[in-house]
Amino acid sequence: MKTAILSSHDYEPYGSALPYRGFEASKTENKYQFGFNGMEKDNEVGEGDYDFDARMYNSRIGRFFTIDPLTMMFSSFSPYVFAANCPIKLVDWHGLGPGDLFNTIEMAVGDFGLNYNDNSIVNGVEYATTIYQVNQNGVIYYSYLQPNKGTKDHCNFLLDPTYKTVSIAHTHGQFLNYPRHGDDMFSPKDKETSDNLNLNNYVITPDGSVLLYIHDTKKNNLVYLIRSDMPSDPNEGKNRKNTISPFLGKKDEPIYTFSDMAKDWIFKPLAISSYIGNKDATIKLDFKVNFIIGFFSSGGSSSGGSYSPPTKLNPVIF
Repeated sequence: MKTAILSSHDYEPYGSALPYRGFEASKTENKYQFGFNGMEKDNEVGEGDYDFDARMYNSRIGRFFTIDPLTMMFSSFSPYVFAANCPIKLVDWHGLGPGDLFNTIEMAVGDFGLNYNDNSIVNGVEYATTIYQVNQNGVIYYSYLQPNKGTKDHCNFLLDPTYKTVSIAHTHGQFLNYPRHGDDMFSPKDKETSDNLNLNNYVITPDGSVLLYIHDTKKNNLVYLIRSDMPSDPNEGKNRKNTISPFLGKKDEPIYTFSDMAKDWIFKPLAISSYIGNKDATIKLDFKVNFIIGFFSSGGSSSGGSYSPPTKLNPVIF
C-alpha cells in the first residue's frame, strides 16, 4: 500500500513557509489543513496564520495576535513572543509556553547533566528530575521536568501522573568519598527506588559520568556507562573522567520551588482548561489541587503530617 503525500513544506524558524520549497498535492480536494508545528492553518486574515489552540499565531512576524494567557508565569518575556524568541531550540506548546524536546532519553538526560551537574558540584547538593515522553503528531520525543534541589546526600522529586514518565535521573553532588557506596556509582537506595517505581535510573556523578541502572525484575543490577562528558569535580583526582570545569558555566538554571508548584499544578492546568477546554488539564488540576492542600497541611513535607498522597506522588529520597 502506497502512502500519498498531500503536502510538503520547508519553514523559516518562526514558521513562515519558504518560497519554492514545498508543494500541495491538490489546491481544492483533500487539501492538507495543517502546517508549521503540526498546527491547523487559518488563512482568513492572511497566509501563514495558525491556530495554536490558546491563541492565533502570525508566522510572518513571529508573534501571536493576543497576549499569553499564562503571561504571569513568563514575566521576563513579551506576552506576544513565540517560543521565548528562540524557535530553533524551543517549541511553543499550544501558544502557552516553551519546552525542550529531545530525540532520545539519553539526550534529555545529557542535557540535564550538562546544565545541572556543575551546579550540583559547586553547591554540594543533589538535583533530581523525571524524564517523560511526548507524542507530537505521531513522533515520539523526550523531555525532563524542572529539577528539584536537594541536600548533600539526598533529593526528592514527584512523578506527575499526567505525563508518561519513562525514567528518573539525578546528580550526586560533589565528591565526598562516601565509604558505603561511593559518589561515582549507584547507592543501594538508588537501585531500590528504581525497582520500586519500575523505572530505569540515571545518575550524573562527580567524576563526570552518566550511568544507567536498568530496572530488572530478576535483580541483575545491570549498570552501564552512557557517557563521560559532564562537568566534573577536580577533587576526584585520578578518577576524574575529564577536565570539564564545574566553575565556568552559569549557575542560574531554574529549579522547582513552591511557587512553581502552584503555577504548574494549579494555575497552568486551570488556564489550559479554561482557554482550550482540555479535559486532561482539568483532571490534572483535580489531582494536584488535592495534593497541594495535603502538602501544605502537613507542614510542607509530603512525607509528614496526616496527609498521605497516592503512591506515585510520594517524593522519592536518594
